[in-house]
Amino acid sequence: KVFKTKTGRVVRDGGGVEADVRVPRSSPVSLIEVLLLREGTLFDFASQWAQANAYSGARPVVTDAVFADFTRFVLRGLKSGEIRPEAVYAPQLAALEKGFKESGQVSPLSSATVIRGALEQEVKSDLAKHEVDLRFGLEEAILSRYLPESQLRGLALERDGQVKEAVALALDRPRYESLLRPPGGSANAKQTGD
Repeated sequence: KVFKTKTGRVVRDGGGVEADVRVPRSSPVSLIEVLLLREGTLFDFASQWAQANAYSGARPVVTDAVFADFTRFVLRGLKSGEIRPEAVYAPQLAALEKGFKESGQVSPLSSATVIRGALEQEVKSDLAKHEVDLRFGLEEAILSRYLPESQLRGLALERDGQVKEAVALALDRPRYESLLRPPGGSANAKQTGD
């Protein structure tokens, strides 16, 4: 069933009020972000950075040099085995290797090693591909050592697409007022209170 408010807004039974402005979804979290969060890599690097550096209050904290250090930190973790990309990129790989070992099949294990190497290359590629999001996550991890939660949330809001769109809409008076004007309505819809 379709109802209309006093000002002509459409309300669907069971569906609530539709958004006046649709904001496209932000990109989903990448596998590299999931991996680095799951492995604690962002946290570990931020802790190391905080021990070696003084926070001056300047932003961004994650400069090109800091991100280059972070990239080296991740690559060292891959090489040492501290960061295991198969945990996120190919979770079945460990079970497959275990099955081969238990059954005494050695030759497929070399294929698993090749797959692991390919996963490491994928991680390296994703570091560059998702640099913007990784910089933000790293910045947040570092700043969490210095700023209260309320300030961290404020910084996160600066990046939020819905908040940006709401602010842009509020600053665009003609556009805002056009959303408040009643649309042309159909005569057969029931009236409800706003």
